[in-house]
Parts: sequence; C-alpha cells; structure tokens
Amino acid sequence: MNKDLEKRSIGAIRYIGLKAIQHANGGHIGMTISAAPITYTLFTKFIRINPNDGKWINRDRFVLSAGHGSMSLYPIFYLSGIFDKKDIQNFKSENSKTPGHPEFENKKSNFIDASTGPLGQGFATAVGMALAQKILENNTKTKFDNLFSNYTYVLCGDGDLQEGISYEAMAIAGKYNLDKLIVLHDSNKFQLDSSVEKVSIENLKMRFESNGWHYSKCSNDPAEIEKEILAAQKSSKPSFIEVDTIIAEGLSPSNSHKGHHGIIDDEELDKFKKYYDLNFEDWNIDQDILDHFENTVVQRGLKEFNQWNNLKESFKNFFEFNKWEMLLNEQFDYKKLFSDVEIKNKNQATRIYLKEFLSSLVNKNPLSLSICADLSSSTNILIGEKTILEGGQSIPIGIREFAMGAIMNGMTLYSPSFKVIGGTFLAFSDYIKPAIRLGAMMELPIIYAFTHDSYLIGGDGPTHQPYDQIPMLRAIENVNVYRPADEEELRISLIEAYSSKKETSIIVLTRQNVPSLDINYSHDEIKKGAYVVKDAENPDYVLAASGSELKLALEIAQELNNVKVVSVPCLDKAINMSKAEINKLFSAKKMLVTMEASSDYKWFRLHLNNQKNIHLGAFSFGKSMDGQKLYTKKGFNKETILKMIV
Repeated sequence: MNKDLEKRSIGAIRYIGLKAIQHANGGHIGMTISAAPITYTLFTKFIRINPNDGKWINRDRFVLSAGHGSMSLYPIFYLSGIFDKKDIQNFKSENSKTPGHPEFENKKSNFIDASTGPLGQGFATAVGMALAQKILENNTKTKFDNLFSNYTYVLCGDGDLQEGISYEAMAIAGKYNLDKLIVLHDSNKFQLDSSVEKVSIENLKMRFESNGWHYSKCSNDPAEIEKEILAAQKSSKPSFIEVDTIIAEGLSPSNSHKGHHGIIDDEELDKFKKYYDLNFEDWNIDQDILDHFENTVVQRGLKEFNQWNNLKESFKNFFEFNKWEMLLNEQFDYKKLFSDVEIKNKNQATRIYLKEFLSSLVNKNPLSLSICADLSSSTNILIGEKTILEGGQSIPIGIREFAMGAIMNGMTLYSPSFKVIGGTFLAFSDYIKPAIRLGAMMELPIIYAFTHDSYLIGGDGPTHQPYDQIPMLRAIENVNVYRPADEEELRISLIEAYSSKKETSIIVLTRQNVPSLDINYSHDEIKKGAYVVKDAENPDYVLAASGSELKLALEIAQELNNVKVVSVPCLDKAINMSKAEINKLFSAKKMLVTMEASSDYKWFRLHLNNQKNIHLGAFSFGKSMDGQKLYTKKGFNKETILKMIV
C-alpha cells in the first residue's frame, strides 16, 4: 500500500468532514477526525457493498452506533462517488442524504444500515443484525453455503459503552456466539461534558472477555486496525477492538471534552491542514485519491456482489432454494395461516388465544420467530418449545427488555422477511419505548405483544398494573396499538400486524378472561379500527370501548334503550377514519360514552361537536388488592357509569 496515498486519503475524509461541518455552521468535529482511520480501513479493505443497491442482502453491515460521528462516514460515500458534492454540502439540511445522524430508508439508494444517534442502540441493533445473519446461515449452510456470509461491523464511542443497553446486548452476542459481529471502539477518552476517566473505572478487556468476546487493542494506525480486524474474522467469538484515538487531533480543542462538538472557521481549518500536511482547497480532492476510493470501495464491492450473484444463480434450479427465495421476498401467507386457526375454548383471556395463534407458525416459516423478556410462560409469546440453538423458532433473551427491542429492530433491518414478535408485561413496555420509537422512525414492521393490560391483574399491585403506558405507545408516529376484545379481534389484529410493511404493531392483551363476542365479523370493518357490535338506528346513546371494557359497555347497554355499542380495537386507526365514518359510528342523540382502562386522552378525538360526550379512563396508580374490586373502585362498573349517563 502506498503510505502517502493512504495518509492523504484519510486526510481527505477528515477535510471533507470538517468542510461540511463548517458549511453547516457546527457539528461533531472530534469523531470526524479520530474515527477516520477506522472508517477508511473498514470501507477500503473489508466492507462489501453493492454501489447500485444499498440493500443487497449479503452486503456487510456497518452500524455507526456513535451516530454523531456521521462525518467520519459520509465523506467515504462522497469520495467513492456514491454521494455528490451537493449531498455533502447539504449536511443537516432538509431532505438531504446527509442528516446530522445517519438515517435508514428502505430503498436501494440509501446506504445507511440503521438510524443511529441515541447512544447504545446502534450496538444492540447490530447484535440483532448479526443474529439474523447467523440464523439464515445456520438454516442454509448445508444446502447453499456462503449465500449469507456477511459481517456486521460497528463503530462505537465511549458513550455507547456506558449506556445500559450495550451491556444487555453484549451478553446476548456472547451467549449466541455471534462470530461475524466485529465492534470497533473509537476510544478517544472524552465525552460532551467530561473525560471517561471522570465517570468510569471500567476494565473493558475484563468486561468483554467475561461475556464471551474476543478482545484486542491497537493504535489508530490503519495497518494495526487491519491486523486486528483480520484476527477478529478468524475468531469463533464476537470481537471487540479498542482503537486508541485522540479526539479532534489537529484542532485547538484537541484531547479535551471541548473537542466533541464545535464550529470550524477558516483559521481552524488552516491549522488542521498544516498539522496533517494537506494542501486541499475548497471541495477539490486529488484525482488519485478519488481513483483509490473508486477501486477499493466501488469496484471491489461490485466484484464481491457479482461473485455472490453468480453463486446465487447456481442454486436457482434447487426447489429448496426457490422456497427460501419466496420467504426472503416476503411471500408467506400469514392471513391464510391465522384465518385457519380454530379456537375451540372460548371466553378466555386474550393472552391465551395468542398461544394458539403463534403455535400455528411452528415449522411453517423459520423466519417467523418469537422473543420474550423471560416471561413467555406468562405472556404466551412463544413459537414452539425449541430455541434457535436447537433449530427452533424461539429466542430466549433473558430479562433484557431494551436490548430485546433493539435486537428486533436489527433483525428486521437485516431483512424485513424476518417477522419477530416480542414483548413483556404492558407495565414494562417503558423499558422498551426508545427502541420502539427508533423502529417506528425507520418504518420497520415490528410486532409487539404486551400482556397484563389493566388494574384487573390485581394483587401484584401498582408496579405491575399499567394505566399510563398505552398513551405513551399511541403517541409514537407510525405505531398502531391494537387492544382486541376477544379471539376474533385478536385474529384480525395479528393478520394486520404480520401483513404490515411499514408500521409497528403493538397488541395489548388481558390476563383475565373476557367473553367471546357472538357477532358476525367483517375483516374490512374491524381493520378500520372501530365497528358496530350492537346496532341501533338513530341511537340515543353510543357506548364505545376497547379490550376488556367492551364487556362493560355491553352490560351497560342492557340497561338502556336505543343504544349502539362500538368496539374500538385500534384507536390509532379509528381516529384516522373519514369524518363521515366517524359521524356514522359515534353520533348519538343524547350522549357518546367512551371508556378504556388507560390514561389516553386520544379518545377525545372521537368525541363529536353538538352532542354530549363523556370519557371514563384510568388516571391514577392502582393498589395491591383484588383486581375486580380495584377495577370497580376506579369507576369501571355498571352502576357508576349509569349514574354518569342518566
């Protein structure tokens, strides 16, 4: 390797990054400089991409967990011709390819493998990607060897490793022996406010080795980094490489927390160029550097893709391969599968029905998986008894809710053909919310089931009795929360969730038994989010409820004349119906009553002008006592509601 060309190429990454930061009037200067030798080595020596298809399934994944260091990545795409000058100059601008933190989009022109920025989540998301790769490889290696052979590389910072999610995910990577996961640590020893030494005494070597990882440490020299990556590829364990770097080296705030973020003026840019002996001007880069990136990133990537594509073509005549290709193209009929499930025992808790529906997936599709935070025996989030280590479809995760959500994101990012359902008790969805938010932002069709949905769980008390979680979940854009009242509403909810292409689906289930509704169902009506279960022409009263409160609404209806009852299994969809549809469902001569055992004020969006509307919700912590008595005490009883109405 021409050392001078290598030095100037790394200098070009740093220079273009600083120019873009200057153009944007501020940015994360520290990692732009310290991480450049790492990203240079990865993309010119190791990472395989198809420059014509940013979503090629066997590409190597790169997750910039320290997403603030985006200007250690974007310049590589610019120098390789994947981005143009306008893209790099539009750093942090509206609708640009270069937002402040990397943003995933599911289209071929997007070369970002995961949206990152919330520290630690990129690390855990990458564990999900590596897990998905291993599952595909293990299922196909005896038939289609090397078809799914990619590596997942992560670049993380000191802050990533301090977030608790990194500990959770690290343990899972070690447990599942994810040997194609390689994490490189930009160990520049400073954060936004402080030095690492000020807030941590951790021995990273002991931490990672005790969790079954291969650990090594090296300088920020490309030759040393390359040597350690090659050693990591030979390891039978996930690998962590600590790279000793200097934050903002060559700038005034070098080697201090002030080097994390800053504004670059011409004087600082000149100081940087003198320090690294660079002669770049404006946005111009020497042609031999551009040729170098063209050859080592673009042409090498095309060569790797063509070799893989030829390998894939050699399997085309195998029936088994065609079956896998259909699965990877998401050609699996979940609607027929769930429609054919026969529920024999009625009037049960909706979590009980979940077990029966998920059991229908056993041995049907190896990419349909379940993952649960050590509560599958209580939540019934389980597809078969065998774990993935035994060739089955369940992924034991331990009590690691946040990592579970991020790992689900990573598996879906690896390929949307992975349909992973995960969850825990509804009260503990708080632990997962940041991962749900990031998955929804990336338009990932993730599926969650949260059980034990209200005061009715009783004696476990207010720590386990949810009332404030549903509004938090419904507040997230691109999320549909389903609260089915019985087995048939659950059936439709599952069909909608498994058929989703872009929306996150959250299914909220009861622990207590609920009655099966004896009505004629229409999939098309239910999937709108609200539909009539007891009709009346020009009703005096309309009672609308979700989940277990539908039973209460039907009981109250027996005490009133001329009343319509509306089930609202998905409030998110119901409030987005047309005004005409909402008026038709919820207009009442005397009163609309909405009810749900949660604190969600979104119900008021169904309330109509020019009529009386009231809402019964849950707005306070519960108590450790009999669930039905508590439910009644909180106002969810026929007598109290009738007094409110008449």
